[in-house]
Amino acid sequence: MTRDEVMALSDEELRAQAILTMGRANGTRLLGFCPTKKRPLKTVLDEAGEPDYPHDIAAAWKLVKQLERDGFKTSVHTGMIDPRTGDVLDDSSAAIWNHDDIYWVGTAGPGESPLAITRAFVLAMTQEKP
Repeated sequence: MTRDEVMALSDEELRAQAILTMGRANGTRLLGFCPTKKRPLKTVLDEAGEPDYPHDIAAAWKLVKQLERDGFKTSVHTGMIDPRTGDVLDDSSAAIWNHDDIYWVGTAGPGESPLAITRAFVLAMTQEKP
C-alpha cells in the first residue's frame, strides 16, 4: 500500500489491516473478514473480539512492542514543542518508526495517539522497502 492509500483508510480499515498484519507477525490464523451492508466491518471485528488498535492505547501499544521485537526503533509523541522556546505548538499525535534508516510516520489529531500508532504500524508493515 502507498502512504496515500494508508492515510485514506477509515479507522476500521486500519484496524482490520493491523489485525491481519499482527496475525502474520504472530503466526496465528487470519480472520475471514466478511463485512456486508447489514454487517459493517466494525461489527464483524467487534463480534470477533478483535483489538481496537486505533482507539485503545493498550491495544495500540502491542503494535509498538511488535515493531520493537522486529528491530524497529520506535518513538511516540503527543504535542509538538518548539525546542527554542518550550512553547507548545500544537497537541497533535505522532508515531515514528525507524528501521535501517527508513522512517514511517503516522499522525493524528489531539488525543489520538492510538490512531497515529496504528497508521505508522500499517505504513511500516505494508509499504515496500526501497
